[in-house]
Amino acid sequence: MKKPPFVSIPICTYNGAEFLKQQIESIYAQTYKNIEVIACDDASTDNTVKILEKYHLSHGLKYYVHKKNVGVNKNVSKALSLCSGDFIATSDQDDIWEKDKIQRLIHHIKESCLIYSLSTPIDENNNPLVNFSIRKKAYVNGNNNLAFLFTNCVSGHTLMFKREILPFLETIPQSIYPDWWIAFVASTYGKITFLDESLVYYRRHSSQLTNSQKHLKSNFFFKFTNKEKVKKQYILNLTQQLSDFSTLSILDNSTKTYIENLKTEFQNFSHLYYNKNLEHLLQEKEKEIFEIHSENISKYKKRFSRGLWYYRMRMYL
Repeated sequence: MKKPPFVSIPICTYNGAEFLKQQIESIYAQTYKNIEVIACDDASTDNTVKILEKYHLSHGLKYYVHKKNVGVNKNVSKALSLCSGDFIATSDQDDIWEKDKIQRLIHHIKESCLIYSLSTPIDENNNPLVNFSIRKKAYVNGNNNLAFLFTNCVSGHTLMFKREILPFLETIPQSIYPDWWIAFVASTYGKITFLDESLVYYRRHSSQLTNSQKHLKSNFFFKFTNKEKVKKQYILNLTQQLSDFSTLSILDNSTKTYIENLKTEFQNFSHLYYNKNLEHLLQEKEKEIFEIHSENISKYKKRFSRGLWYYRMRMYL
């Protein structure tokens, strides 16, 4: 009988002692048993490392501890480098997995190089967040990497990918979240599959659900300067992300040129009211670029094409 594929499960930890045991227990309770669990800790100052040592002794969990904090992306890269499995299923430190999560992903991945699923949000007490809402979006199947230029629909706590794309994940750009980069790489290299099932209880902390803007001052000048600062920073971040996406070695030349042209047009943001050239560029591949927000293509195309002077005029009118 053919041996089932070996699955690596990397957990990136940082001061996660409060919920870490629940997550690890749910991983070792998987119906799929041919797994290794690897934790990579980013210099935690709580009891996280003690918990990892406990599971190392009792279950054979492997772990690595950074001597100093290196940040999320470098910690993820290190964790991935320690994986030896045919498949890699990334894990957060504070969620809870359904018992058949790995079994379901293995069954459905087939010829795709990555698969991802839905998740159910829960609070600190493991209660489902029935009133928690997210923006309506579609989920990408196939090899449309352009869908990931501006947004992401693939959550790291739900995904699993084949080892063959691991060489392209050795370095994760600092401007892009790890799960976002993995989705872009996978959809460039081959096909990805969305599994319409919830296989993870995804913990949302109260601090994440708080409206961080409640404390903003109400005077006009503060709103104006803050909004302009936010918009400028957003465009700077976006142009850096596009630069980093274009560096992926397996990109075909036409896609790389297209991404670089987008970046060039976004760099005109501060000087324009509305960028018609950018609008036309987006329109060329609008179905691919806005697949995740396919019901609002016109809305998003216009939003991206607006320059800083559009927002300045809105503040005065």
